[in-house]
Amino acid sequence: MDTGGAATGADGALDEGDLRPALEAAIDHVRTIRRQRPVPPYPTRLRALLDRRHLSRADLRMVRRELDRDDEFRQSVGAALVADADPIARLWLVRPDGWDDELAELIASRRVVSDESEGAAAERRRRDAAERRADRAEAELAVLAGDVAAITAERDELVQRISDLNGQLDELRAEVASLRTAVRHSEDRRAAAQQREQRATEALAAERDARHGAEQVRDDALVDRAAIDVDRRELDDAVRRAHEATTALRALVGPVDTPTVTRAPLAVPGRLTGRGADQAEHLLRAGATVLVDAYNVTLTHRGDFTLEQQRDWLVQRCEQLTSRWATDLVVVFDGDAVPGAHAAGRRRISVLWSPAGVDADDVIRDEVARLPVSRAVVVVTDDRAVRDDVRAMGCNLIDTASFVSVLDG
Repeated sequence: MDTGGAATGADGALDEGDLRPALEAAIDHVRTIRRQRPVPPYPTRLRALLDRRHLSRADLRMVRRELDRDDEFRQSVGAALVADADPIARLWLVRPDGWDDELAELIASRRVVSDESEGAAAERRRRDAAERRADRAEAELAVLAGDVAAITAERDELVQRISDLNGQLDELRAEVASLRTAVRHSEDRRAAAQQREQRATEALAAERDARHGAEQVRDDALVDRAAIDVDRRELDDAVRRAHEATTALRALVGPVDTPTVTRAPLAVPGRLTGRGADQAEHLLRAGATVLVDAYNVTLTHRGDFTLEQQRDWLVQRCEQLTSRWATDLVVVFDGDAVPGAHAAGRRRISVLWSPAGVDADDVIRDEVARLPVSRAVVVVTDDRAVRDDVRAMGCNLIDTASFVSVLDG
């Protein structure tokens, strides 16, 4: 009868130790057939044991269960056994008629021989214990190897991060050194400019004094000529003396080195970086003169209005803004020929119209150049050329979207 692998020997159930040759032969058979194409069917759970050099008791039990479930595969393992294979292994795998009785006799005979020596039994127990210890050691070694690999990878990652941070630190140090040098040079240029400005101021004062003296001499001469009949030669002589005095004073002063003074843009707090509407409000409330490229604003954000409606909307909103913050607003329109272009200016803001053949962009550039450099100027436009030009002239810039957001706020 076929008991599904539960045949017993003389002293109890069949042990996996008795079946080790058969079970190990099954693993060898899987290794062999996996090289075939196509690969014949086999219990896939055995795949996990193919790399084991030694099968533990638990491994043997798992192989035994799989062979008991798959008669066809078990038969194929038996057919692949070599001629001198262990007879117990062959009987258990092939299972011919009467195999369980024959298997019991073989096992009983083998165990009788085995029992003749207590030393052999003890040796087997020691071997089994050693096998269990080896299994545990192998499992622990695999875990430790995984831990070592993870720690090594983590260490390599930390080393790379430290290297990257050191590179960033070197870049920051170089940038700080460069900024310090730039600040030092800027301070030197500012001090030199102040000295030149002082010398120029003193030279201009001396020249004004000299010119005033010459004018006084001339005025006295004219008064004298009106009061009395002064000889022309005396008048000429007075003028000549005044000229000589002016020349002498200019010689003493020397050439005037008039410094080039440029407009400085308004500072914007760093907390407003990337916040267009907040930056715009800060600049509009800073007391600067604000030049607005009118149609650049309205055509972009009120393009569905007529031109007249666009003008009225913008002027009205700008007047409201001036009422709130007393902003010095100058709104520049294209169109000298527009009806009402030369009407009297409004009470709170200034409205400029470009002459015939002149763009509002050029009027804005001229207004920036006309205003004193001591006066902060802000220009509202999206026109790239205008932005580049007025930025070079020291102006701050507001884009039209941020300006409209403030007007509608």
